[in-house]
Amino acid sequence: AAVEFDLLAYFAPGMALMFLMYTVSYGGRSILAERSQGTLPRLMISPTHTAQVLGGKVLGIFFMGVAQVGILILASSVFFQVKWGDPLGVAVLILVAVFGASGWGMLITALARTPAQVGSTGSAIMLIFGILGGSFINLEQMPAFIRTFSKITPNAWGLDGFTTLALGGTLKNIAEPITALPADQSRATARAMGAARPAVAVHPGRHVTWYGDDTQRARAMAILTALVGAWGRKGGIFLPTRVERGSFDLPGFPESAR
Repeated sequence: AAVEFDLLAYFAPGMALMFLMYTVSYGGRSILAERSQGTLPRLMISPTHTAQVLGGKVLGIFFMGVAQVGILILASSVFFQVKWGDPLGVAVLILVAVFGASGWGMLITALARTPAQVGSTGSAIMLIFGILGGSFINLEQMPAFIRTFSKITPNAWGLDGFTTLALGGTLKNIAEPITALPADQSRATARAMGAARPAVAVHPGRHVTWYGDDTQRARAMAILTALVGAWGRKGGIFLPTRVERGSFDLPGFPESAR
């Protein structure tokens, strides 16, 4: 059966995603403000680890973005009867969209020198991403190169996912907006790994540079390896085992004549 599309279900997430960029950049502005006021340096010399200080601030910005989008969705559902679609898909898409927007907000904060620069740059990025992401004009009416360039914005991916859900899609139908990877390639990779399991080894290859998120990357590889049942299997990943050795006598060290 055909699903009637609510026009508000397009413009509401478009506006929410656009102003989300302002929210996350404003959160980054607070970090620079604390640095200029001397609060951040005092936190840095405390027994608290630097990653905990900055991580806590970034997590606060993330939750603020989730709350903003969540309240807008709840209010539009109650007062305007906007049909957002599958609740699980909406929840996952909110988290992913805010995560992507927060990354852009932190990038703006890292490149800016003062809180005022974050404010002006964040406002400009908000409007540019709003236009490129389809918050004002449907991307289908844009030239092909604009649609391709729009993929750098979390607005375009998020709006694509919300539109799919509003048209009756579920979580499985928004794999591409969530992962920012072509759905056909994701399915082909999953089928290839499923056909070869348990002879599947997920390995990052050799690196000359390592990053601070190596722990999470290793966890993701371990989880994926477990999902395909490749732990301790031929062609998969073998856990290192301890080799027992017998005892033997070591020759004594020679003594110096001096």
